[in-house]
Amino acid sequence: MIRIIIGTSLIIVASVAVSEWLSRRGIEWSTIALQWIVLAVVNSVLIGTYSALLGSDINRSLVFFFDLLLTMIIIVLYDRFLAERATRTEANAINPTFS
Repeated sequence: MIRIIIGTSLIIVASVAVSEWLSRRGIEWSTIALQWIVLAVVNSVLIGTYSALLGSDINRSLVFFFDLLLTMIIIVLYDRFLAERATRTEANAINPTFS
């Protein structure tokens, strides 16, 4: 159980760190697919290294599937939500009647 919590935490922290680092450098993603692919590769390398350290008692294909799923659900969609929310908040500041 603790290995699942550590692995999930690593995925989330690494994805947020990469996204935040690129965002602060002024790099914007052109498509959601490109963002997902880049973060999935980063997370897959991280999870591959972590699973190699744990040994052979884990199902690697299942781990990589949930890695990709977690990348899509939590990281990519949340990042897109924040961008949409920032745009909406900015529009409301300019025109308070805009909903």
